[in-house]
Amino acid sequence: MAQIPFSLSGELHKRYNINHHVEILPDAKGTMDFGDVLKKEYAQYFTGDTNLTRGAAYHWIRFSVENRMSEHINWHLYIMPKQYNEIFRVCPTDTFYLAKNGEYVKNSESIFPENPSVIPIKIPSNQTSTFYVKVNTEIYQEFKPLVSISLRPAEKEMKAYTRNWIILAVLVGVLFSLGFYILFQYILFRDKSFLYFFLAFTSMALYFIAFERVGYAITGWEPFTRFTGNYIALLCTFSYIGFSRYFLDSEKRFPKWHRFFRYFQVFYAIPLTLIILINLGFFWNFTPYIHIIHIIAFVFLLTFAITTFRKNHYLAGYYLWANTIFFIFLCIFVIYVIIKPSAETLTTHLMANSLKIGSFGQVLLFTLALSNRVGLLNRKVVETELEKERLEKDQILKIQDIIRNTNLELEQKVKERTIEINHQKEELQAQAENIEAAYQEISQQKMIIENAHSQITDSLYYASLIQRAVLPSQEVISKHFEQNFILYWPRDIVSGDFYWTAEVNNQKLFAVGDCTGHGVPGAFMSMLGISLLNEIVKRERLTKPEEVLNNIKDNLLNALQQEDEENEVRDGMVIAFCALSEKNGKMTLEYAGSHTPCYIVKSENQNVEITTHIEKTTSNGEVALYTIKPDIIPISKHFKDNSFKSYSIELERGDMVYLTSDGIIDQLGGPSYKKFSTKRLQKILLDIHLLDGDAQKDYIEKKLLDWINFPDPETGSPSDQIDDICLMGIRI
Repeated sequence: MAQIPFSLSGELHKRYNINHHVEILPDAKGTMDFGDVLKKEYAQYFTGDTNLTRGAAYHWIRFSVENRMSEHINWHLYIMPKQYNEIFRVCPTDTFYLAKNGEYVKNSESIFPENPSVIPIKIPSNQTSTFYVKVNTEIYQEFKPLVSISLRPAEKEMKAYTRNWIILAVLVGVLFSLGFYILFQYILFRDKSFLYFFLAFTSMALYFIAFERVGYAITGWEPFTRFTGNYIALLCTFSYIGFSRYFLDSEKRFPKWHRFFRYFQVFYAIPLTLIILINLGFFWNFTPYIHIIHIIAFVFLLTFAITTFRKNHYLAGYYLWANTIFFIFLCIFVIYVIIKPSAETLTTHLMANSLKIGSFGQVLLFTLALSNRVGLLNRKVVETELEKERLEKDQILKIQDIIRNTNLELEQKVKERTIEINHQKEELQAQAENIEAAYQEISQQKMIIENAHSQITDSLYYASLIQRAVLPSQEVISKHFEQNFILYWPRDIVSGDFYWTAEVNNQKLFAVGDCTGHGVPGAFMSMLGISLLNEIVKRERLTKPEEVLNNIKDNLLNALQQEDEENEVRDGMVIAFCALSEKNGKMTLEYAGSHTPCYIVKSENQNVEITTHIEKTTSNGEVALYTIKPDIIPISKHFKDNSFKSYSIELERGDMVYLTSDGIIDQLGGPSYKKFSTKRLQKILLDIHLLDGDAQKDYIEKKLLDWINFPDPETGSPSDQIDDICLMGIRI
């Protein structure tokens, strides 16, 4: 218990300083709790000195209050220092924890968040209560050696708080109202000075809300503390610097100051980062240092204001007076924040509210300045509109002159063009008459050409009938070979390709020839080739392939008189000639060829003697395709005395023999517009050899048609047949 209790017996509307009734116990390491300080062994260490011990983590303050009245009394217990205070009460009948408050107590845990110095208490009637206050003094940067404790009547104090909050509400309302009015002006004029003014003074209003600790009461948001004002204060000064740059047109009039303040705004990121670190872990009040930074900033702003005032800027006077007033009151406020006077006098009240007074004066002056700026901007808008109208009128007059001149030019051009068109019309009429005469002449020539074409075409169709009559009929071929097919496609009605078959001396003979050229020249040569075969084989009874080809060569040279070197006829043919004979149950095929091979498809397990002229070309594992190579000797004028040779191969029943001209393999078409190729033909022959003759013919015809009709990659049109086509297939 305190040695000298403070006695309450009347005068309930006064403030009472009870420092003389206070005893203090230092807790150097902060290891004592409330139960420890109540023990008798610790009671002797409480002393009546009101000075705190520097370096002690906590101090326990003890005092007693005696209520001699018959009613309960509500008081506000004012405690300095006010960092983090917890209060306990000991009554004759009970001991319990009351509350805590202070600048570093969370809003949700504080009994009176709006004032960190005050803890509301109730003192029961006719009773003496002892109070213990645990004071946190470990934040050495904010250590104050003196203790100040007073009792204040709750009702009277709350009225004073209410008056202060009303004044704060009026000031904040003025700042917000002015800020949003200026924001409207920014939207109207797009002047950046209005935008920065809005940010600066709305930030100032938020700062007052945060500094007066009513932010939590308004929002209920726990992080909205007194220290939140440090962020807002930095944002306020940051915005005010931007406002100064654009309000006095520093970019145009004072470019060096403009660049300096732009970099100075970037500098504000440093203290903002420091405050974040402080609130995250370094738990002490950085507010005085922030205000020192603001003072430094306003020293530069005042220097800038004096510079612009000397340059006779029309708004520099408002700016200089506003900054001077605010700077004076800012300095007073910073002094108040640093010294934190415990005595509450009129002077301390004025110092505590000096920032509000300075802000209010600054707002009034800038309101007048911005009114002038709005008037100036309105005049500029009117002047801009008038200048725009003048320019539009000048532009309209210019356009009218251009239209007038253009119309005159167009009229002149129309006249000139009309004369030119009349001349062209006369020329066109003359040309039309000439064209009509030419058309009549062309029509007559067209009729002559059509008649000639019809006669030639009729002659060719009749020639094709003669040519087909000379070729062996299907009945004759089937008489010699039960299974066979002939694919015969002339390119131009009549063909330079021919096929031939006969049976002499128990030998079955067949051949396919390809004469030089196609159409009528080729048809003549094919007729000559068939005649020579009939003459040599049927009359002279020659059947050996090499003798037949050598005779054809000699007779063709004589018939075309190609032995005469002065004769320019170079026509000739290439031919494949085969003789099939059977002896002692064995079937032998003799072949001689001029540039035209013979293809044979046989079973894979048959033994075939491979020579330089007989080779296995391809195989599928069961059957193989063999090629008998021809002699590279043309049947035409040739100055080398070369003779054909015969090559023989044994055959089995079911084997297929194919003779073909080069019309198939040279045919262009397909996806890449290339030749059909020998390899592709050989694969088809290997795949279809088991089909009957008609089926093989249909299959090859379909492949050829698909190849020819495939669209050309460049033109998109199908290909044309480029040569006569003849393919003979014989099954043994």
